Amino acid sequence: MAGQQSADFLDNMAIVIDPGSAYTKAGFSGEEHPRTVVRSTAGLPAYTPGESSRLGAFRGNRGPGTTTTTPAPSPAPACDSLLGDWDALESLWGALLQDELGVCPQDHAILVSDCPLAPPVQRARLAELLFEGLGVPALYVSHAPLLSLYSYGLVTGLQVDAGASGTRVCPVYSGYCLPHAARGQPLGGAAFFAYLQQLLEQRGPGGGVSERRATLREAQSHSCYVAQDFERELQTGSEVTEYRLPDGTTVALGNERFRSAELLFCPSLAGEPHPGVHILALSSVRDSAPQWQNQLLAHVALSGGTSLLPGFPERLQLELERLAPRGSRVIVHSAAHRHLAAWVGGAIMASLRSVQPLWVTSADYQEHGPDTVLQHCY
Repeated sequence: MAGQQSADFLDNMAIVIDPGSAYTKAGFSGEEHPRTVVRSTAGLPAYTPGESSRLGAFRGNRGPGTTTTTPAPSPAPACDSLLGDWDALESLWGALLQDELGVCPQDHAILVSDCPLAPPVQRARLAELLFEGLGVPALYVSHAPLLSLYSYGLVTGLQVDAGASGTRVCPVYSGYCLPHAARGQPLGGAAFFAYLQQLLEQRGPGGGVSERRATLREAQSHSCYVAQDFERELQTGSEVTEYRLPDGTTVALGNERFRSAELLFCPSLAGEPHPGVHILALSSVRDSAPQWQNQLLAHVALSGGTSLLPGFPERLQLELERLAPRGSRVIVHSAAHRHLAAWVGGAIMASLRSVQPLWVTSADYQEHGPDTVLQHCY
């Protein structure tokens, strides 16, 4: 890329997009917080073209745009570590840029985070979507674990992401992800919420709250926590807490407050065959080069909304200290911005002058095709 082009992208502020399984964060390089956070969902119109002139769709955290009485289909995730519905993604991102951020896609370079476990073809498809579908002038794709570490001021560490759709762990050394040692399992915020519902249903008649999902989610976010000693908490933490919403609706939670969150550390409680997050993390460290393992354990960095659960960082610290080799120094970093960590790291990276020559431009794409992203983004 020519130096003048690089300076133009720096001065005009690149756009940073972090597509999560539950929420997509977007904003401008150099800023501390994303300008917008919307649900990673895209909806279909209730009618096919020709059946009604009053068609609509919905995106993000907005309700169905259709004004008809026929219910629109339930929203499906448009963004995850493995992207699938590219038409929905283009629709979502187009609206995100033009409506939410109020920008023309052709005027701003875009940095997108992705998962190190995603297949290479996903990056090529992203380039096709952004260059051909939205007409952006430049693109860079960076692994989310690396960006999350940047938000902590680190270039080496073990990144633990507890998101909505699952938990992922990836070691990073000197600014490079180590995909061979990355681990993942499908238990995250969504599974935690489903297990809370299951526990409440087990109370018997009157215990179910399936018809009050929004109420339960509110209670979950304010009342649930991770126990530091699960067995001891079972003996002392059974007091029922009644959570009251502003509209007067109440939800009573007893030991479900911490039993549901225990799923993240002991999935077998719910009959799940997956390892707990601490086992996942230690397995990732052990599969890294022996000379790097102490550094990884000394810089365990959290990200993802589920990691905001009270007690989650402290419990992970305790479990890793218990399992780590004798004499190892374990430090779990848990910044207040951790639910936005990958976006914050992307905003930092895209604002660095040293990064400007790395952009893949539309001219590069026209000359070399989608595979140029695989060669320049790593």
